[in-house]
Amino acid sequence: DIVVKHPIQGSIGIEVKCLGNSGHAAKLTQGIGQAMLALVQRDRTILMIHCGVVEARERENLRIIADKICRGSKTSIIVVP
Repeated sequence: DIVVKHPIQGSIGIEVKCLGNSGHAAKLTQGIGQAMLALVQRDRTILMIHCGVVEARERENLRIIADKICRGSKTSIIVVP
């Protein structure tokens, strides 16, 4: 969705996904896929997930899963309320 140039880190691709009342898994997997594929052309990627109406417990579970998915990669997933 957005690309920024960082003087040290190089190009950073940022994908943004908003979770709504349904389709969480599809939006999440689409966002992860886009962020990973963007590494072909970018030095790093960030997937920003806005949780909207998702309950606090589900957001925390998503953060735990996101940390495991990104461990050792050049992608970060940021989960915001």
